[in-house]
Amino acid sequence: MEIERKREMGVSMREELCIRDRDIDKQERRASVSKCRYNADYRKIITETIPKYLDRESAKKKIIARFSCGSEERNNKFWVTEGERMCRMCGEGRETIEHMLHDCEKSVERGESVTEVLKEGGRGVEWMKEVERTRVRLGQGEMG
Repeated sequence: MEIERKREMGVSMREELCIRDRDIDKQERRASVSKCRYNADYRKIITETIPKYLDRESAKKKIIARFSCGSEERNNKFWVTEGERMCRMCGEGRETIEHMLHDCEKSVERGESVTEVLKEGGRGVEWMKEVERTRVRLGQGEMG
């Protein structure tokens, strides 16, 4: 009955099933992110739709994605040794976005929270670029 009604409205079952599959995939990804132990901060900034910085063509999208998903910090890499989790810039604290943002003596301090810097609007892009430049200057650009 429902199928016939949708056919009359011009909706194909293939289309309907594709939409349903995408919704299920999205729900599964969200569930996976909520249980994730790799990058707990990502849960705070994830959006319902594609983030704005990924929706447009720009050089910003890669750097924002790397910092947002935690690829630019070492602390969340539970498979490396304790020493490898130290900040590549100052060598003092564990390398987290929070440390680089507020405690690292080699980084430009910002008066914003991690969530504010990593939000989809990309307000922290200049800070992220400065972190990358500092690492290159110190010879610590790659994760290793």
